[in-house]
Amino acid sequence: MLDLDAVSYAIDGKTVLHPLSLSLGRGEVVGLIGHNGSGKSTLMKLVARHLSPSQGMVRLAGRDVSRWSAQDFAREVAYMPQHLAPAGGMTVEELVRLGRYPWHGALGRFSASDQQHVDAALDVTGVRAMAGRLVDSLSGGERQRVWLALLLAQKSGLLLLDEPIAALDIAHQIATLELVRSVSRSLGLGVLIILHDLNLAVRYCDRLVVLKNGQLQADETARQVLHSGILQQVYGVPMHIVPHPATDQPCLLVG
Repeated sequence: MLDLDAVSYAIDGKTVLHPLSLSLGRGEVVGLIGHNGSGKSTLMKLVARHLSPSQGMVRLAGRDVSRWSAQDFAREVAYMPQHLAPAGGMTVEELVRLGRYPWHGALGRFSASDQQHVDAALDVTGVRAMAGRLVDSLSGGERQRVWLALLLAQKSGLLLLDEPIAALDIAHQIATLELVRSVSRSLGLGVLIILHDLNLAVRYCDRLVVLKNGQLQADETARQVLHSGILQQVYGVPMHIVPHPATDQPCLLVG
């Protein structure tokens, strides 16, 4: 559903992202990883149409994203930035209802079908019980689930998540990633997600796209990346793979 063909980005004569190609399909969670300044957010913004590529092409469903109307693009792609906007005294349900905006516009009528999509999003994210609460009164983990509900109410096929767990404690990090992977599988959503915790990236992502200094270093399954040794080269620190004591799954130790 998403294809990047030799996409690059430069600003003020400096190349921030060197030409790279990758694809993402429905029901697939692809993690973007790399050190700070490696080009992850730039790549995400190119896909979200917040930036235009200097060269190459981003295609959605086989069509250049620049040729999609704003409304049609919003119906297909849902974006969660790293820093969430204040909810401005809105309740949880009022915020989630905004996810239906691309389908009826500013002057359109909020229909029974729209409400069904909102109800389904509240249920699948487990925030139905807090529908009447003010968003600004919620904990960080609760707010993340509410914003995910907004994205799901949008009924887009592609979710773009820029560091959605950065400000959460470990319990809420795991809960959020469990939810993301679950809805990707159950609803057939493609997910592009920026993560910094390498072990969580390996655990919850089907593939990892590894960047260093704006250049693509790897685009492989999470386990292939883990065992390739590329992460030690990218981050410049010693890394060791050990089996998890309970599950025997490979884990990464630094140092």
